[in-house]
Amino acid sequence: MITKGKLYRAILFIVAFSLTGNFLALVLKAAVISPDKYYLETESSNLDNQKLVIYSTPNQEKPLTYKIKPIGVKKVGENNERIFYEPDATNNLDAANWIKIIDDQVTVNPGETIEVKWNLTLPQNSSCDTKLAGIAVSEVASDNAADSGSNVSVNNEVISQVHINTTRENNESCKYYEDLLLQEFSATQTIPVFNYDNIEFTTLIENRSDYLSRNIKGWLYRTYWSWKKRSN
Repeated sequence: MITKGKLYRAILFIVAFSLTGNFLALVLKAAVISPDKYYLETESSNLDNQKLVIYSTPNQEKPLTYKIKPIGVKKVGENNERIFYEPDATNNLDAANWIKIIDDQVTVNPGETIEVKWNLTLPQNSSCDTKLAGIAVSEVASDNAADSGSNVSVNNEVISQVHINTTRENNESCKYYEDLLLQEFSATQTIPVFNYDNIEFTTLIENRSDYLSRNIKGWLYRTYWSWKKRSN
């Protein structure tokens, strides 16, 4: 005999499984790309023949067409949040306009891997700092796959972030440097932390340089503590 409780749990299970299946389907439809982040360094020179790899998606059964384009990236807040936007094509100081995609639309067959080449061209008036940009990969709707124009229907967009450190040779005032200031330091636990291992600490670090600071770590009395970075 099926009770109301059992029937209710069965309905919940079916609904949850159905929603999970839809969610997985959405995830698996998005493009699989590598790398998800670039860290490039250049002394006021162009960087040609950069590569973005697009893989066939898991369980892909038909060719998928993707449109690739540069996109603007801006850091917001104290953590690692980013916002993405369409760059103004007339602004040569926006790093998104430094990126030229060689093949801006490709088709990936099941089990196939495609390399998309792109170039980076710096303007003569580029500043000495870390610039942010991105490369957006969007799936083109199947009924528009043959259309290479700008009005194609796209969805499931993924973005590879591009970090560009610009320097100048033989110019001491225009070279990569870090200027970090510890603003806050505290333990996340109220119990005595001495003679205990793996105690996590919360830190607030101000990055006062114009360059991105990466992989910040520290040690305290032989006890590892993880940094919660709040830098550019």
